[in-house]
Amino acid sequence: MRNPFIVRDSKIDERIIHDTINSRWVEDVVPARSNEIEYLKPSLQRKRFWYFAGGFIFILLFFLGRSAQLQIINGSEFQAAAEANRLRILRLRAPRGAIVDRNGIDLTKNIPHFQVLLTPSDLPTDAALKMSEVEKIAAILSLSLDELTLLLDSKEPDSAPRLIKDGLTPEEAFPVILASQDLPGLAIETIATRFYPFGASFAHLLGYLGKIDEQEKKYYLENGYSLNDIVGKSGLEKTFENILHGKDGKQYTEVDASGRRRSTKFSEEASQGSTLTLSIDAPLQIKTTESLQQTLNNFKKTRGAAIVLNPQSGEILALVSLPSFDNNIFTLGKDIGPVLNELNTNPNQPLFPRATAGTYPSGSIIKPAIAAAALQEGIITPLTTILSVGGIRIGEWFFPDWKSGGHGPVSVTRAIAESVNTFFYAIGGGWATQKGLGINRLAEYLRKFGFGKSVGIELAGEADGFVPNTEWKERIKNEPWYIGDTYHLSIGQGDFLVTPLQIARMTAYFASNGKWTKPHLSLSLCHPSQREGSRDSLACGLRMTETGPGISPQHIQTVRRGMREAVLYGSARSLLALPIDSAGKTGTAQWSNSKSPHAW
Repeated sequence: MRNPFIVRDSKIDERIIHDTINSRWVEDVVPARSNEIEYLKPSLQRKRFWYFAGGFIFILLFFLGRSAQLQIINGSEFQAAAEANRLRILRLRAPRGAIVDRNGIDLTKNIPHFQVLLTPSDLPTDAALKMSEVEKIAAILSLSLDELTLLLDSKEPDSAPRLIKDGLTPEEAFPVILASQDLPGLAIETIATRFYPFGASFAHLLGYLGKIDEQEKKYYLENGYSLNDIVGKSGLEKTFENILHGKDGKQYTEVDASGRRRSTKFSEEASQGSTLTLSIDAPLQIKTTESLQQTLNNFKKTRGAAIVLNPQSGEILALVSLPSFDNNIFTLGKDIGPVLNELNTNPNQPLFPRATAGTYPSGSIIKPAIAAAALQEGIITPLTTILSVGGIRIGEWFFPDWKSGGHGPVSVTRAIAESVNTFFYAIGGGWATQKGLGINRLAEYLRKFGFGKSVGIELAGEADGFVPNTEWKERIKNEPWYIGDTYHLSIGQGDFLVTPLQIARMTAYFASNGKWTKPHLSLSLCHPSQREGSRDSLACGLRMTETGPGISPQHIQTVRRGMREAVLYGSARSLLALPIDSAGKTGTAQWSNSKSPHAW
C-alpha cells in the first residue's frame, strides 16, 4: 500500500491547496529513501517581516507628521501660549490731560497714589494653597477674608485683574510692594488722583471723576477702557473724556512657573491726555463766585447763578452756580457715601448746575427781545407812544402794571428803562388801536433769540427752556389760547421758561450791536507738547457762530438806548456805581403765590 504521507518531488498545483490566500509556497526536497520524508510549508517568517516593517513605517510617518504640525503649522500658536505663561502684561495708566484757564492757570492737578490689583488666574490651582495665599493677601491689606473673597467674585474672566484696594499712600503701599514679589497675582499700580485746587468755585464747571458704572460699562469696554478705569462723571471732565483720558502703556513682566514676578522685560510708555484750554478767567471766576455769594447773603437767599460772557466772541469768562460743592470729595479712596447723601438730600440742591440746567420764568428781562421783534415787524416805531394808566382790562380780567396809576405816555425806550408792563401787553397782544405781534410771531421771535432750545455749551444736562404756543396748550392743557396768555408771554410770565445762559446770550446780542455768537467754554484742545508754546486760542481753538434773530441795526440801537436809560434812571440804577458806562435790564418773575419771585 502506498504511503499517503510521502510527497514526491513533482509540481504541485497551488490552486488545490486550501487555507491559503495570495501565499507563495516553496518546496523543500529531500532525496527519497526509505527513511526520508519530503515536505512543503509556507514561508511565515517573510510574511511577518513585511507586516512588521509596514507598521513601523506607518507609526514613523504619523509621528513625523504630528511633529511637523506642532512645529510648523501650530508653532506660532504654541509659542504665543508659552510666552503668555511666561510674561504678564501690566497696564501703565496714562496721565490725565490738564485743564487750564485762558491764561494757563492749572485748574486740575494729578496727584499720584497707589492701588492694589489681584489676578485670580495667577493664584495656585490647589485649593489649600490658594486659600493660604488669599489669607496672606487679606492680612497685608487689612481686609477680612470675606471682603477679599467678595472682591474676587466677579463675572469677569479670571485673567482680568480685580481692583482690591485703592487710594494707598506711599507709606501704605511699601509693604504691599515688598509682598507682591512672592505672592503670585498681586500687583500694585501707581495712578493719579484728580485734585481741583479751586474746589467749589469750579465744581459745576469742571465736574468730577468716578468709577465706570453698569450703564457705562458697554460703551467704555468697546472703546478700549478697563473696568478699573476712572472716567469723567460730570462737567467738562465728562464732555472731554476721550480727549483727556490719554493712551495707556504696557509693561511686560517675566514670571516663573508659580506666577511670581522675576523681571521687567520691556515697556510701552503711556501717552498723556491732551490739555484742554478754557475761555474761563480763573481770578474772575473766583471773584464772581464771591460776589454772588455776598449778594445772596445780603438778601438772605441761598440760590443763584452768574455768567460773564464776552459778547464779541461768545467766550464764557465765568460760569457760577450756587450753592456749590467741593468736587475733591469724590477723590478715590475716600468714603463719600455720607457726604453724597447729604448733598442729594439738601433742599438747595448744591449738585444742580443752575446756570445751564435751571429753567425759570424770565420776567421783564425778556422785554428787550419783545421790543426788538415789534420794531422789526413794524408794529411800532421809535416814536410810538402808548398810554400807561396802571393796567389793561379785558372783560372781567385786569392785567396790571407794576406801578399803580401807570407811567403815562411811554415810548419804547422808556418802556424798556422803566419796565412798563402796559406797553408790552399792547405790542404783544394788541390793545385798543394798537396792533400786537400775536402769539405766533411772539413765539417765532423768541425761538429766533435762542429760547426753547439748548445753546449747545460743552456741558451735559443743559436745559432747553420752553416757549408755549396755542397747539401746546390745546394738546396738553385741553384749553384754548386766550389773549391773557399772550399778555403774560409778552412780559416773560406764564409758562415761558428760560435758562440763565439763554438770557446771557440774548443780552450779549444787544451788547455786541447784533453779533450772534455761540457761547462756549473751550478755547483749544492742545497736545501736551504744545502746552508751553503759543496760547493763542485762534491757533487750535474753536470759534462758532450761528444765524441770529436778524434784527436791523437801527432797531438794535433803539433797544440799546432803552437798556442804557434803565441804568441812568430806570430799574437798573444800581449799575451807575460802576466806573464804566453800562446798560442792562432787570426782571422779576412771579411764579407762585406762596414763594418769592425769581429776580434777574
